[in-house]
Amino acid sequence: MAVRAQITSLVDQSKRLLRHSVNSKTVTLYGRFGFSILISGIFLYLLLHNLDRRLLLQSLSRVSFFDIVIALVFLTIDYSLRVVRWWLMLREMDSSLTVKSCVWPYLVSIAINDVLPLRAGDAFRAFGFKKELQVPPFRIVGTLVIERVLDFIALVVLFSLISMRIPGGKIPGRLISSASWLAIVALLSITFAVLFPRQLIEFFRRILDISFPGKYGFNTRILGYLEHFLEPLRFLRSFRFALKMIVTTVGIWFFEGSVFITIARGVHALTSTMAPLLSMTLGTLGTLLPSSPGYFGTFDYFTMYGMLACGSDQNIATAFALIVHVVLWLPFVLMGFAYYFLSGLSAIPKITGDGL
Repeated sequence: MAVRAQITSLVDQSKRLLRHSVNSKTVTLYGRFGFSILISGIFLYLLLHNLDRRLLLQSLSRVSFFDIVIALVFLTIDYSLRVVRWWLMLREMDSSLTVKSCVWPYLVSIAINDVLPLRAGDAFRAFGFKKELQVPPFRIVGTLVIERVLDFIALVVLFSLISMRIPGGKIPGRLISSASWLAIVALLSITFAVLFPRQLIEFFRRILDISFPGKYGFNTRILGYLEHFLEPLRFLRSFRFALKMIVTTVGIWFFEGSVFITIARGVHALTSTMAPLLSMTLGTLGTLLPSSPGYFGTFDYFTMYGMLACGSDQNIATAFALIVHVVLWLPFVLMGFAYYFLSGLSAIPKITGDGL
């Protein structure tokens, strides 16, 4: 679609949004976004309010072009594995799907998450590439859940292992226990969904029958979406498939950790490999908090905190966090804009019932 048509489509949707701006759902959406911006602002203040600007700039200037290139190489391998992991999930539903067809949907969704609020990129990946993926959107949503759970468990396990080697008091015990309990809950939930999908669907069927009696068509449609959502989870029953997921997930976090280690070495903050790895786990888990697009503030603060817990200087730790964030954020934003202007988007995605 031509750029003019895309702009017209966007303007039309903006007009509809304005006409319904008094709707309570819209107000709630703006409220959530405003709250997220506030949280980001608070953490950015905590990150930057007590710094020596001269030492910060000095630390930033230590990173060489070579360090950035090596970090980007590791990042490329990292996200190549992420695309392959997602492709392995989708291929279980469509054996004709190629890795190439999964690349742009994945990378563009990351770019959108980095510039738009409320994880809009996830919705775009599920609903915006129907023609390219030929997989029902709610099945794609199921693959996103598998991704999130695998990554969350991997991060919490790594965080727990590192925390055992950090001197007492550096990391609050409540943080360690909370993360561990969340991982256990996530693992048990995904296990239940994998082993007992029929029972889960029957449970929701009864809830819908009680909540919306007589609305057979509506209830049937919701249950259909739920079945699509749960379908990717059943693949985890296969030992071979589960092993592929574990191997790719370990590889993903090995190479993402290598990005952090490379930047830490560049700013002369590599006192031990534990420090950047702890920063990676805390910074990534910090993105679970409400924040601005791109996770500014939350990611940076907890990444910096991980370095401080291992004895790093605050100015060096802050420089490290800022550089890591740019390395993880900027390439995908540039790729997203490149995709938009070079390939064009067929339309601003509309989440409708068609093709669900």
